[in-house]
Amino acid sequence: MDPTLRNIVRDAAAVLQAAGVDNAGNEAYYLLTKHIPCTRGDLLTGRRIPFDDSALAAFREDLEKRKSGVPLQYLLGKWEFYGAEFITLPGVLIPRPETEQLVDLALPCLSAADRADVRDARGKYLRGAAKTLAITRPRVLDLCTGSGCVGLTLARLAPDADVTLLDISAAAIDAAGKNAEMQGLTERTHIVQGDILQGGGVLFPPSSFDLITCNPPYIKTKDLKTLPAEVKNEPVSALDGGTDGLTFYRCLAQTWGDVLSPGGAMIAEAGADTAAAAAELFIQNQWEEVKLHRDLENRPRMITARRKK
Repeated sequence: MDPTLRNIVRDAAAVLQAAGVDNAGNEAYYLLTKHIPCTRGDLLTGRRIPFDDSALAAFREDLEKRKSGVPLQYLLGKWEFYGAEFITLPGVLIPRPETEQLVDLALPCLSAADRADVRDARGKYLRGAAKTLAITRPRVLDLCTGSGCVGLTLARLAPDADVTLLDISAAAIDAAGKNAEMQGLTERTHIVQGDILQGGGVLFPPSSFDLITCNPPYIKTKDLKTLPAEVKNEPVSALDGGTDGLTFYRCLAQTWGDVLSPGGAMIAEAGADTAAAAAELFIQNQWEEVKLHRDLENRPRMITARRKK
């Protein structure tokens, strides 16, 4: 007798759980629906849905890849970030829910009181957020853009903003371009390949932007070998922040201020163990209103700062 989908998912979840995968039941379900369209209700009721052997074989192949540490997001080829779907390609950093806080802090900079709905919905995030820029067409630069999840989300939610996305990785540029096209944002965004460590003045004229967002590599080099297997499948170039995890923050603090208009804002994600030291770099380089923002687990994770007026 052919196995039911409920039994297939149950057995797959056991395999993933034995391999140390968190949320094994949900992951087994997500992988199954990639190959065999079904609902959770179908599984709970034991409903029989026809499928062919090739679909089941493809599911089991993905199951083995997930068991070996390939991230679920790469296997699915897509993932949600801030209410929208993003293509997730191997070789590009996977969008993470904690990075949504960066968007939360950026949105009040791009418009005035009409963003009250966002502040109310995510008030814990937005306490102490940077002040509104109060300009007609804010110019935004998203550095280390990866899949484009931050920059494209800002372009989607602040349609009057002019948004540029930059990354050194050709794979990231490709993914950001695909995501911009999928979300209908190609005409309103600019995607540029470049190295943040060259310095802002090398890549852009002074006062080119009003807001810079950045989720740079921030893991200390010595800690890379301790990362979970699935994180090790992500590009090292998007993870390695140098010996002390601060390489990119030194560059941001020292060379990217002139690219901002006077009073313009910088918002950067950081590691919980390096955020305080990263914020200190902005203070040392004469940035104003430097603040640390904590995440939902009360860890310091985001830095906001302003270029002197």
